[in-house]
Amino acid sequence: MKCIIHIKESNTLHKDKYSRITIVLLG
Repeated sequence: MKCIIHIKESNTLHKDKYSRITIVLLG
């Protein structure tokens, strides 16, 4: 949940970085 929120908040700053983290946690 937190990772998804961080992506929305900083999707312009660390979009790719948080995207990978979310994939790892959710996957």
